[in-house]
Amino acid sequence: MNKVISAIVLLALIAAIGYNYLRIRSLESKNQQLRRVVYGIIDEPEEAIEVADIMTKLQRYMNKMWFAQLHSNWPLIEFYIEEMEETMEVLSTSGVIEDNIDISGLMVKFGLNPLGKYKHTVEKRNLEEVTESYTNLVSNCNNCHKLSDHPFVVIIKPVTPVYDNQDYAGSKITSDDPD
Repeated sequence: MNKVISAIVLLALIAAIGYNYLRIRSLESKNQQLRRVVYGIIDEPEEAIEVADIMTKLQRYMNKMWFAQLHSNWPLIEFYIEEMEETMEVLSTSGVIEDNIDISGLMVKFGLNPLGKYKHTVEKRNLEEVTESYTNLVSNCNNCHKLSDHPFVVIIKPVTPVYDNQDYAGSKITSDDPD
């Protein structure tokens, strides 16, 4: 009989502990919801923008754009300009400040503005002017790196394509040719 009573008491104790645990969790959750509503608190931090990842993407686009430019593939150049604009806009509108340096602001001045000038030059279809404008774009990248305490990141005109399996001339491929 003692074993039965002990088992019942033990089960009752486990049930009470479980009920209290669930009740406490529920109250904590309600407390967090109320704090968010009343104080505008966000408990989970937003996912931070990784500047290095964005820069790597821009560097890849710059590389591909250069080789499209060497082949005067204007539609491909314009495609990469658009991709770069979209990528730069993400960073420029995100309010990124690292070590008291306004990275987002620098992206407008040294990224979007020179890219806009490059885009305007591309519209003229003058390869000599486009090459000069590309050089200016690269120079702006390096100036930004200096101002953001990353002078060791030096961008140059590419020597080899980042991807060697892309036809940058674009003229050899037709819609009928799957290879």
